[in-house]
Amino acid sequence: MSADRNVKKRRKPALGDIYEIETTSGLGYFQYVGTSKRYCELIRVFPGTYSQRPSSFEETLSRGEAFMTFYPLPRALSEELVTWVHHEALPERFRVFPMMRWGTGTPPSGGARKWRLFDGEDFGALQEMTPELAKMSVAGTSGHASLKNKIETGYTPESEV
Repeated sequence: MSADRNVKKRRKPALGDIYEIETTSGLGYFQYVGTSKRYCELIRVFPGTYSQRPSSFEETLSRGEAFMTFYPLPRALSEELVTWVHHEALPERFRVFPMMRWGTGTPPSGGARKWRLFDGEDFGALQEMTPELAKMSVAGTSGHASLKNKIETGYTPESEV
């Protein structure tokens, strides 16, 4: 069996795996970085799209992520919605689950939405939005259509404050 056929048969995600997702604006890429007991697989999504698969992911990785989100990766793989393309060791900062934010609904009386910090297991106290908090990814699950839309529109956490 060729190495290319082994890649296509690979279905169990490993930390550091990079996947390709087809969007209407081109090919998007993300890396599997962890799993939360409360959600599912956490991925970091790289900014932009490509007309063809890069021969090297060095530049893509060096740009950092546009955002992180929880995504049902095993299901997407079994339904062949994404394709495994590469494996790269995770940056040191992912050895600890990354801090994210989780928002409450807008209060009925109006006013600003409140946020809690999420460390992969527990939620912190409510707090007001700050510039630092606005840069943190939102702790939520993206379905396949939602993930594609976020990639196509250039979504960033700052757009959700």
